[in-house]
Amino acid sequence: SHRTTAPIRILCIGGRAEARLPDIFWKELLISTFPLSWDITFIGPDVSAKQRSKRIQLDTCHSTTSFLYLSFQNGYFDEYIRATNNKNDQATLISNTWDGVVLFNPGIGHPYLKNKWNTTMQLLIQEDVLLLMTAHNKIDCERDFSTFQNLQLQSPKMSTRTFSDAYIPNPWSSRMQVEDPLNPTQLVRANAYVLLSPIETPSLEKEI
Repeated sequence: SHRTTAPIRILCIGGRAEARLPDIFWKELLISTFPLSWDITFIGPDVSAKQRSKRIQLDTCHSTTSFLYLSFQNGYFDEYIRATNNKNDQATLISNTWDGVVLFNPGIGHPYLKNKWNTTMQLLIQEDVLLLMTAHNKIDCERDFSTFQNLQLQSPKMSTRTFSDAYIPNPWSSRMQVEDPLNPTQLVRANAYVLLSPIETPSLEKEI
């Protein structure tokens, strides 16, 4: 028999459509990453307050060894942290609770969105967790990358966070292009580019 291992704990900040995916998509994740288990938390103002935590398993003999636990929290991440923990321990709460943080198309450098992201990004900068961010297009990449670097320089605690050289095309991105709702002159594609930080992480590729 297989032994159940501790789940990989992922935090998705600003979750929108991904927080509403049908269970069948999550089962594909379990199949493709077996025997890993996952514990994913979605926090964001667009996460439905009516969503309830749930556990998803495969309908096979492997269901007892591989599972996915999803939890949902409506609201802004920095407000959630303040309400959850003493201010002096906010940073350690993040790294002690999650192994990695994901931001899908956050727009942290977008002129209409950056102020809403500043406090959250300042918290993440000092974290020893894997950070994955995606972007809609090259303009989005440049803005977000520049904003993150500037926040690093302003951080009271000098961050040792590193980045890959640049965003790279994401092979799993959406293939549908749409007008940017905040700038109709620009075309965007969900998760078109991806960036990992820090990059000194174990490979997730399966051994053949």
